[in-house]
Amino acid sequence: MGRASGFELRHPWLLHNGLLLASVLTYEIDREDAVWRFIKAAPHARLLEHLSFGSAAVLIALGIWFSSLAAHCAFDSRSNGTTGKWGGVFYAAGLGTLLPLSGFLLLVFGEFVRIARLASAGSPRGAPARKLVDGRKSMPPDPSRPSGFPWKSVLVPQAGACCAFLSMAVFSITLVDRQAEYLFAATALVSVVSHFLASRQDQWSVASDE
Repeated sequence: MGRASGFELRHPWLLHNGLLLASVLTYEIDREDAVWRFIKAAPHARLLEHLSFGSAAVLIALGIWFSSLAAHCAFDSRSNGTTGKWGGVFYAAGLGTLLPLSGFLLLVFGEFVRIARLASAGSPRGAPARKLVDGRKSMPPDPSRPSGFPWKSVLVPQAGACCAFLSMAVFSITLVDRQAEYLFAATALVSVVSHFLASRQDQWSVASDE
């Protein structure tokens, strides 16, 4: 697979969402989602649909957990963050259940390759937090700044994923397509806003340490 390029290291969010957009566009050639393709002929299709999308919500939750674990490992230099880096694959598998089979495969395998290339070069998401930690070690403690693990730096980038989990959980109960469209449109908006806030937060952290 090779190692990630400089562009991949600098813009993981852009590449992830570009891949997601390409996967969504597969609806133009196939209007049937991956879950319905396999359960439509089953005698209890409705129940299986509830269970399938409920399982998808669990996969998204696992993705959030592993991604948060990776952020914690980046903050704590004694930890090994290799496992946590693969949270994006769980997230993609859960979200991909809403897509046609071709979109599901594109998203999951594309995310797998993207994360594998990042892992081989070192995850860029840990860089700002690690730089912040290293800076704090060489500076006297500042009572005006909070100590301990920077939860805000972890939770803000995960806001879009948390909304995706809530949207999938609601959809697994209601199974109303129009409702899902509104929920995931709101999720996309939250993802963009949280990415902007996280970028501003990283810039502020680096600037305050200088």
